[in-house]
Amino acid sequence: VQGFGWENISIISAGLQYKGVDKLPLRIGYTYSSNPINSDLAFFSVPATAIIKNAFQLGLSYEINTNWKLDAVYHYGSSGDATKGNLLNPTPDQDFNMDGFPDGPWNATSNPLGAIPGSEVSYDMTTSMLQFGVSYTFNK
Repeated sequence: VQGFGWENISIISAGLQYKGVDKLPLRIGYTYSSNPINSDLAFFSVPATAIIKNAFQLGLSYEINTNWKLDAVYHYGSSGDATKGNLLNPTPDQDFNMDGFPDGPWNATSNPLGAIPGSEVSYDMTTSMLQFGVSYTFNK
């Protein structure tokens, strides 16, 4: 995502379908995605926490007749482990008392992002979704 400093990610997905029951195919799936957020920039990514590392899906279809089909899927996703980083102050090099030195409890020269020592921001996310669909096939 432009402006957040996120890295590229890799996504791997796999799924299986079992057609052992007439007109009722069953499906299972898994998706893995790496986390694009560098822990140094976790503070800036708090508003955009939609990072799902592991996702599991279970689904089925029911063929009503040759044209109509009902579909259902349940999805559960988790960010895996929480994304963590330091709380950042965007103004670490401000000299509020005008003594020629930054007033923050950090060294702005060696820590230009202004990470506040001993602080932590973290976030974790899970998703649950149930989806239904109806489809019609023409000229079957």
